[in-house]
Amino acid sequence: QPHQVLLSHMAALTLARLSSRWTYGSALRGLSTLRIAGVPEHFNAPFHLAKSQGLYEAKGIDMQWDMTPQGTGAMGQKLDADEVDVAVMLSEGAVARIAQGSKTKV
Repeated sequence: QPHQVLLSHMAALTLARLSSRWTYGSALRGLSTLRIAGVPEHFNAPFHLAKSQGLYEAKGIDMQWDMTPQGTGAMGQKLDADEVDVAVMLSEGAVARIAQGSKTKV
């Protein structure tokens, strides 16, 4: 059940970032681009399954997965550098980054 809560929060974060993200290829197809970083773990399977079934595109979203095996620290750096829009990362890592001045939102 903790995974269900995480995925619910991810859905909310995902929707919050959609309106401002466009890439050239996506724009040609009329899609908003959403860049998500995550580690290669089983709990990220729903993101990949939804993409393989065309669920993102059906909602106008070009979901681009950024596999980041280095973990929370590397994903936090990608968020701060605006290389990704959302990261599936450890909450304590996100809170620690925010305490150090990151503009990351939980």
